[in-house]
Amino acid sequence: LIKPKELHLSGPDMSPAQWTAFFQQMTSRTEILGLRMVNLSFADIKIIGQALLKTRSVTLNYVCLEVEQWNYLFHNILPSIPQVTVININLSEIQEGSLGRTVRWCLHVNLSSTYLNTDQKNLLLNTVIHNTRIKSLNLAGLNLAECSEELLANVVSSIPQVNLASTKLTTNQYTSIFSRLLGAIRLRELDLSNLSLGKVHSGLFALALSRLRSISLQNTIVTREQLQELRTQIKFNYSALEYLALSRNIMLINQINPLELAEIVYVDLK
Repeated sequence: LIKPKELHLSGPDMSPAQWTAFFQQMTSRTEILGLRMVNLSFADIKIIGQALLKTRSVTLNYVCLEVEQWNYLFHNILPSIPQVTVININLSEIQEGSLGRTVRWCLHVNLSSTYLNTDQKNLLLNTVIHNTRIKSLNLAGLNLAECSEELLANVVSSIPQVNLASTKLTTNQYTSIFSRLLGAIRLRELDLSNLSLGKVHSGLFALALSRLRSISLQNTIVTREQLQELRTQIKFNYSALEYLALSRNIMLINQINPLELAEIVYVDLK
């Protein structure tokens, strides 16, 4: 278990002694570690932390730790790991400062479905905007409706890959984000799945999205006019778009002929 370059464990039946031995014997040869559905609240968090520092990518999915243990990881360990994924865990009681250290220094951050409170989300956005090295940010499943429109737009436009699926954004927030995309941006890939974009001006919708390389609109509500504008922009005007995901969205597929775009952009209907 301690030698593979990439290791993923899901719900293993291991005793506390076995977990301790596992972390103590981990080497830097394991660059990618994924743990899912495990309870580590009994373990020495410093031993866990030293093991995680040997990796380059860590995924903690449905992992049970005490609040103090999470604070220790976010403050002392995770900021030194390039790719950090902590998902499907209630982090609402984690200290804001500890969370901020991780988003300030990591290259890839995934905090989807972590139930962050309002103060945590505001601090996250105010901090990550200063991380000029970050390459991807995944906030899927977080309710961002109360976050500043301008701040959110500036954050989204400054990171190459952003996932905002199921974030309950408001029309004003969408409009602010799309308007910001008309300027100088780093954003290339944007996931807007499971959202309602129907009230955004169709011209702004099409022009903003056509400047990106990859767009996901899975289960996304848009209007016929928006789709027509996007199709026109892609076919007859400037467009950087290479990938458009419409899977699991029959209404969208019925309103746009994928064959018309297939020669210009890859349309994912899976």
